[in-house]
Amino acid sequence: MDQKKNELLDFVVKAHGGIEKWEQFNNVTLQLKIGGETWKIKGQENILSDVTFTANTKFQYANYYPVFGPEIRSVFEYQRVALEDRAGKLIEELLDPRASILNHLAGTWSKLEAIYFASYAAWTYFTSPFIFTYPGFVTNEIEPWIEGDETWRRLEVFFPDHIETHNKRQVFYYDAAGHLRRHDYWADVFGKTPTAHYVFDYREFMGIKLPTKRKVYSQDGQNGFKPEPVWIDIEVTDVKFS
Repeated sequence: MDQKKNELLDFVVKAHGGIEKWEQFNNVTLQLKIGGETWKIKGQENILSDVTFTANTKFQYANYYPVFGPEIRSVFEYQRVALEDRAGKLIEELLDPRASILNHLAGTWSKLEAIYFASYAAWTYFTSPFIFTYPGFVTNEIEPWIEGDETWRRLEVFFPDHIETHNKRQVFYYDAAGHLRRHDYWADVFGKTPTAHYVFDYREFMGIKLPTKRKVYSQDGQNGFKPEPVWIDIEVTDVKFS
């Protein structure tokens, strides 16, 4: 199992640009347009419709800018989310935001709860699959999935406790080129609802390849997905590594 596991992980990391290239960078900055029904239901519609997202590639730290005003940015790190002004002055913060959301799963989100979810999710999406090589991650290749006329290999990933993400066990589907096509998770903050997250339109930025469109659906009970509603919709318009 270890040999098979390492072969798939090695294959997909190389297909995305390789770990040597990834390790040259400390940050990734993306121009994003984020929509979908989730934000309406949670009372935070259009808050991320045109934003810059910057993520540290070595550890969990990220910012959105601008949010809730032209001079405001968010700060996300392990068990903390905050809003600051342009000079770095604290406006408000929320410690242990995951617990805050879990206390009212069916309700709307505060500004900081919404930013917490959007931050850990985007950090996971835009640092994968490279982070799977980091200490604490456990990966296994599991049975493949046939989608139409394609066979996608699947990587089961267990996230370490020190990483904020949807839930501990997630599944990533890769095509013959080693590109991600689908990502399944059971997000704690949505009551562990089975989710199918599809990705499209790979592009290369500074030697790193990543999908530039993402759509998140509910699973249909047979490992397929329900085409409506689209819970999260993400478009990447530009990417820079530094």
